[in-house]
Amino acid sequence: MYPHRWQKEFEESIKYKNTIILVNNVKDKYLSLRTYSSSNYELLDLVEYLIAWGRNKFKVLKVYDPVDKIVDYSVQMKSQANEVKKQDDEFALTAPSKNSFGKESTVDRDLITIGDELINQKSVCYIFAFADKTLPTKSYSLDEHKLLLRVEKIIQKMPQNNKLILIYSFDDQIPPEFFRNNPSTKVINIPPPDRSEIRTLFQNYFGIDNKEVERAVNVSHGLKFLEIEQIINSIGIGNFDLQKYEEAVRGYKFGEKKDYWQEITLEKLKSAGRFFLYETTDSGRGGIQGQDDAVRKVIEVLMNAVANIQSRTGGNPSRPKGVLFFAGPSGVGKTLTAQKLATFLFGSEDKLLRFDMSEYKDDFQVTRLYGAPPGYVGYESGGTLTTSVKENPFSVILFDEIEKAHPRIFDIFLQILSDGRLTDSKGDTVYFAESVIIFTSNIGTRTQPVNEKEILEKLKQQLRLAQDESDSAKIEYLRNQIREHFKQSVENFFVYELSRPELFNRIGRDNIVVFDFITANDARKMLENYLTDLQTKFNKFSSNEIPALKLEMNIIKIVEHLFKLHGNDIAEFGGRHVVNLIDAEIRNRLAIEVLNAKDLGITNGIINIFVNDENKIETNLSTF
Repeated sequence: MYPHRWQKEFEESIKYKNTIILVNNVKDKYLSLRTYSSSNYELLDLVEYLIAWGRNKFKVLKVYDPVDKIVDYSVQMKSQANEVKKQDDEFALTAPSKNSFGKESTVDRDLITIGDELINQKSVCYIFAFADKTLPTKSYSLDEHKLLLRVEKIIQKMPQNNKLILIYSFDDQIPPEFFRNNPSTKVINIPPPDRSEIRTLFQNYFGIDNKEVERAVNVSHGLKFLEIEQIINSIGIGNFDLQKYEEAVRGYKFGEKKDYWQEITLEKLKSAGRFFLYETTDSGRGGIQGQDDAVRKVIEVLMNAVANIQSRTGGNPSRPKGVLFFAGPSGVGKTLTAQKLATFLFGSEDKLLRFDMSEYKDDFQVTRLYGAPPGYVGYESGGTLTTSVKENPFSVILFDEIEKAHPRIFDIFLQILSDGRLTDSKGDTVYFAESVIIFTSNIGTRTQPVNEKEILEKLKQQLRLAQDESDSAKIEYLRNQIREHFKQSVENFFVYELSRPELFNRIGRDNIVVFDFITANDARKMLENYLTDLQTKFNKFSSNEIPALKLEMNIIKIVEHLFKLHGNDIAEFGGRHVVNLIDAEIRNRLAIEVLNAKDLGITNGIINIFVNDENKIETNLSTF
């Protein structure tokens, strides 16, 4: 029985190959049977595991590393069963013997000794721990070339029954001469533990109750065995306590034990629609106008996340809680929805982490997300994405206008969506399992590559006619056509333009949320909300200022006035045009009256903004 996938490949390959290279997850711990007739497991690091595996297979078993040099772990072969059992019980990794060269010997001299034993003696196994720290990756100098050539000759001349095991941390550290076109060598990748391996660890090593195993596996997904052991040891509990373990894992991954998702009740979820569409947040964000269908889809994803359906149905529990792709025209509420989602889930708009992908359109800018490499400017500050998520693991992460990003960034997206984690330039792992990922894009409104703009304009014209005629059935039909247009445009972008269908599959077509074009009534309501919000914020701020000013507006008349002049533009460009319009027509006038009040020495006053008899917006400053 092999607790790990790579162990079977290792034992099969070493029968035929004289050199095995182990690479990648080599600093973890691994399960090993205490004896081949026992069902008891022990947890060993890689060198310990290899020593336990080879101690009764070879007359000579030695480990080489650049610090301790050659350390002899040979065990005399005994015929008596009780002597073998005694060796199993008393076998230890302490008090090693060193070769005659001692620590002062060079690597080249050590290789002469090692090569002599592997080539000329029988039943010899050498384990090269930290081969990446001992041998050069490439022969940049004559001395480095000599070292690599010496190892090549050892591999080539040593008999098949003698074995050389090299341990490397990364694939690109292995000298190509060791394995390319070399039938004597086998490279074996040691991957991080999967769910079945973690399940074996809990069942057979920690002895966890079978009722709790699956839940423990879900919590531990993405962790290595060494991390799981450290977390369990840190709790200091005799009998395994699943709740304490879950809290410890959350603290280990995210730096806090509070689980915001557990605090979201069914009652709160039932009120989500009202919150998104109508309620004003503490920061003054009003309701999302005309996007009932988009909000409904967001709430569906939200309910799945809170219910933890992904883990309950065999999905990867390390993936983000939810993934959404917001598509549709500009200025219709995509960013506002993300802001309100952050407030609804985590209590603050500050929990929205926004990344404008137009700032990452060049190749050299990509590393900013996870940090510059050591030695480069900005290394100390870490990555913009990894640092933000490390500090705010419970967050909504918004990647805005992703079509503007450099293609290499999509590799980062794929890793986040697949594994739910990202390693920064300092080697720290950042987890995304408690976050919601949102991508936004205006894909579907462009002129390329399939005349998207022309297709969309025809649908928009038909929609306006249907709205003027109040034809509800046709309106719904055309809206569905427009939604399908945007979804197909997003799919074409990933599958054909980027040639990244695997990323599109990670997002999922059903998670594309299309925001509708706003109607005339939506535009009026949007204007009204912005003006109400402006008045509320101004009065709250100015009440404690000198001069203390109060803003009064006839909001309904101002809305009608602005809509008559700019209604078509509002319907076309949405919320961004509303902001520009209010800046020009309201905020600029308001600024002049604030300055007038200061100049006149007014301590308490009223600023009135209204539509006069000549159908123009006018302001008036008075004292009280």
